[in-house]
Amino acid sequence: MDTEIKRRDFIGIGAAFAAAGCRSWRDGAPAIVRGRNLNSRLAHACIGTGGKGEGDWKNFITHPKTDIVAACDVDTARMASIREALPGIRIYQDWRELLEKEGDRIDSVNVSTPDHMHTIIAVNAMRRGKHVYCQKPLCRGLNESRLLHEVAVRSGVVTEIGAQVTGDSGDRSAVAWLKSGVIGDIEAVYMFLNVKGTFRLPRCEVPTGGDAVPATLDWDRWLGTAPVRNYKKGIYHPGHWRKWRDFGSSTMGDNGFHLMSATWLGMELAADFAPISVTGEADPLWMGFGDERRRQIWPVGNHVTWRFPGVRASGWKPFTMEWFDGIPEEQPPASFLPPAAVVAVAQKMRMKSTPVIGKMIKGSAGWMMLSHGSMPVVLMNDGSRMKAPKVPRGKGHYHDFLNHCLDGTPGALDFVRRGTAMQDALLLGNAAQVVPGVELRWDAKRRVVSNSEEATRVLYPSYREGWKLEGLEET
Repeated sequence: MDTEIKRRDFIGIGAAFAAAGCRSWRDGAPAIVRGRNLNSRLAHACIGTGGKGEGDWKNFITHPKTDIVAACDVDTARMASIREALPGIRIYQDWRELLEKEGDRIDSVNVSTPDHMHTIIAVNAMRRGKHVYCQKPLCRGLNESRLLHEVAVRSGVVTEIGAQVTGDSGDRSAVAWLKSGVIGDIEAVYMFLNVKGTFRLPRCEVPTGGDAVPATLDWDRWLGTAPVRNYKKGIYHPGHWRKWRDFGSSTMGDNGFHLMSATWLGMELAADFAPISVTGEADPLWMGFGDERRRQIWPVGNHVTWRFPGVRASGWKPFTMEWFDGIPEEQPPASFLPPAAVVAVAQKMRMKSTPVIGKMIKGSAGWMMLSHGSMPVVLMNDGSRMKAPKVPRGKGHYHDFLNHCLDGTPGALDFVRRGTAMQDALLLGNAAQVVPGVELRWDAKRRVVSNSEEATRVLYPSYREGWKLEGLEET
């Protein structure tokens, strides 16, 4: 079946795009952001209801002006919890049927599926005029990112990426501090994720053969845009898909928005902001795999460096961001762990050890540490410490999105002003770890890596026949 929603279903696309006065696909914001009256209610639909999707709908349901009226999951067994919580909810197994039949009965959707299905669902929902909350990573390819940005501009809907930390007090304080310029011109950002967890799945072999598909699961719809492969129990679904390159976006794709967002927002980086080049290192064990195994599986650990042009927050001088992803118990290369300078500053901040998840931002006047889920700490170059600025306590990330839908204001990481540009940088980081040791030179105008065809292929995934998406470039 062709999954594309036809052009006649777009909501005021041409008028909105013209009204926005956009000269290029990255220029400006939507001129019209369609919100509802603040006294009205939102009718919301959930696409993906198990795992992270369950956490999402359980947060959305707490908003006093939101009604979850429909839900969809390709595995009906994973809808048991939402059925019990909302007995009158309308249930679907195909998101295309949900969008078609719900029509004007819903105002907004959340997309909480494996990564490879985010773009096709989000684009079709926006083209139907629905506000979209999409889990991170927003997409897997630069072609998808560009289309998401364009459709968000044209449709005028409210959009948001599922980086919950943007609503936390710690990140909000860090953003306010960076905007104030308290640590001076930003010179470097060090992001680290050196911990075991559910995303640290074994470096597995590529499976052979297949198992019987559970009666509750529509395996073809789960595969969606990805190449066809056999179902294998415990390998892909549920929850084990992230390490597979056809379905997931690596640990960086999973956590990159959490660790990069405060810096991106605090430095007020523009919608067209892009790195000059990106270089990566990959897990040595992954490097020893055969070509087919490497093609299918992401490295477990990596070190990635982005080189960015100067902006106001950096004193107009170029600066770098680095990603360190190594599990200390597995004795990764030293370059996968936070550098000595970061460890030394953490000790001066009276920390027992460098946080396993967080970031350190170096400025010309001092350093800021932001551990994941904590308040920021600032150490000035003269050794003095500073208290975090007081910022208004928000309603929380999920409620923020729904309130934006009601009042028509843009989200913190919407698809237009910031989200897709930050996603592009993370996608380039993923490509860099797949072609380690090559300094990928980014041609922002042509949106290709000018010196690596392999990296460009990683950045432009194709969709299988029957799941094509109108407007999606393929290379």
